[in-house]
Amino acid sequence: MKIFLVIIISFLAVAAQLTLLPRLAILGVAPNLVLAATIAWAIFRKDQKSDWWVLVPVLWLDILAGRPFGLLTLSVWLVFNLISWLAGFLLRKSEIISLVALSFLGCLSFFVIFYGLTQLASSFGLAAAPAIRSDLWPVTLIGTTYDALAGLATLWLIKKSYPWLLKING
Repeated sequence: MKIFLVIIISFLAVAAQLTLLPRLAILGVAPNLVLAATIAWAIFRKDQKSDWWVLVPVLWLDILAGRPFGLLTLSVWLVFNLISWLAGFLLRKSEIISLVALSFLGCLSFFVIFYGLTQLASSFGLAAAPAIRSDLWPVTLIGTTYDALAGLATLWLIKKSYPWLLKING
């Protein structure tokens, strides 16, 4: 029953990501609900046995988004592991500052990793080269801020709605 619930919720989150959230775009950057949920799961989790659940919504998004398959999944998985590792160190300090820092760092590292993997795939002819925009850094900053705010909202929602479900990783 639990896996069925994860699959259904993941599908609904991906459907919202692909249909509703592009309407909230600023300078062509829409919030990434799947990334926000992944970062929230990396910070709040009980054990490492449930890490693979993060792949369910990411694989749905990777299949349905129309991008080269695997780049998004690998990027999000690397960010998930980075934030999980960093949460063990940072969350021993001030919790609010650490949550904000982890959210922004997770989103920024996603942009860097995804851009790097797309460049690498395009050099082998597996994907189209990402367009170099003159406003790349402002767009990256807007995307990072947008996704980090969505991640913080997800963290708050999880912490308020299901305090028994998740504990802070650390």
